[in-house]
This record gives sequence, C-alpha cells and structure tokens, in this order.
Amino acid sequence: MNIKVKIVLLVLLVLCVVNIPVYLFSEQNSTQRVESALKDKLETLEVHYDILLHTQEMIALAMYKSTVHVDRVLEIISQARDANEKERAVLRDELHKLLEYKYKVAKEKGILQYQFIFSNNISFLRMHKPSKFGDDLTDVRDDFRYVNKTKKPVRGFTQGRTAHGFRNTFPIFDKNGKHIGAMEVSFSSDSFQWSLNNISHIHTHFLVDKDIFDAKTWQRDDLILRYSQSAESKRYMVTLGGIH
Repeated sequence: MNIKVKIVLLVLLVLCVVNIPVYLFSEQNSTQRVESALKDKLETLEVHYDILLHTQEMIALAMYKSTVHVDRVLEIISQARDANEKERAVLRDELHKLLEYKYKVAKEKGILQYQFIFSNNISFLRMHKPSKFGDDLTDVRDDFRYVNKTKKPVRGFTQGRTAHGFRNTFPIFDKNGKHIGAMEVSFSSDSFQWSLNNISHIHTHFLVDKDIFDAKTWQRDDLILRYSQSAESKRYMVTLGGIH
C-alpha cells in the first residue's frame, strides 16, 4: 500500500473517531433540551394549578359568606331540620327559589355543586339537582362527616356518589350560634381542565380509578360528570368535558 493510500485511510479513521463523540454529544444535548422543556412546562403547570386552587378557595369562601347572610337562609334550614316531610318540601322549595339566581351566576364561575345538608348528614337541598334529597351521606362523603363532627371547614379533591370535584365544605350555624348543618361549594374538574388548558396552553385531563364506583354506576344516566375509558390504562376512566 502506497503512502498516499495510507494517509487517506488514516484521515478517514480520524474523522470517524472524531464524529462518534460529536454524535453522542448532539444526542445528549437534544435529550437535555427536551427534559429542560418538559421541566419548564411542568413548573408552569404547577404554578397555574396552585393559583387556580387559591382562586377557587376565595370564590367558595365568598359564596359561603354571601349565602349565610341572605335573609331566611339560616332560618329555613333551621326550621327544616325539625320539620316533617311535607313541611320540609315547602321549605326546600322556598330555599331553592331564594338561591336560584345566585347558583346561576356561580355556575359561570365554574361551581358545579351547591348543596345543603343537616347536621346528621341527611341531604336537604342540592341546587344542582333539587329533585334528589333525603339521602344519608355519612358513608359517602367524608368531608360532610368531618365538618358536622368538628364544626370546622374543610376543602380538597374528593369523590362523591356520582361525581368528583374540588370541594369546599363549611359548617352552618343559626343566628344563635347553634350548629344546624353544612354547606358545599364544589368546582368541577372540567372547569379546572378548561382553565389550565387555556392559561398554560398545556393539555390536561383527570383520570378516575374505576374502583371508586361499582360497575353499574358507570352506566347510570344521572351521573353529573360523563366518563369514558382512558387511553392511559384500562384501570382508569377519563372525565369528558368541553375540551374533548
């Protein structure tokens, strides 16, 4: 082999050796950029999530305070607590009409459930479904049980009988300071998803473990939120909303 051929082979070998670390460096740099971008997106999402939670907390508190200061609200709940079924029906209808417009405006702020229950955890009025009442929520809603026992407010993301939500639950006292029940102000996950998608410009959706409902419940027509099988896993359902 002549000298020129040896030199050419040597140059090619050197170029190959040089290109290997350059390629690896490029791949590593690309991976780091992707990870950095994902980290930034997640941090942005977390910030917006915390802001939304705080905003909802303030809206719920304002809703609670404005409700208990409406004339007749506390009196109606107090009277209904010891009334017979016929009298309760009249009082329930009065409370529903009294708060109907307030609930209409509240829904525009993302509030889904606006409910009143007695101190024994029996439902008195669901503004989102006034036709359903009188059921015992002791074993269904930990937040109601906690609030009626401790007489302290509580908030968090919890599952109910037919829907989950960001719930704010407050104790209710009559004008003499006697505990008479609890009030719920809950935000749907759909409104939360809409806000995160439009503020963060990052698609988000909630996955619900199938075990929270029995098999028949998923087929019910009265579910407040609609669900479909998730693409992530057969164990989970995805809540369907406007973004879908």
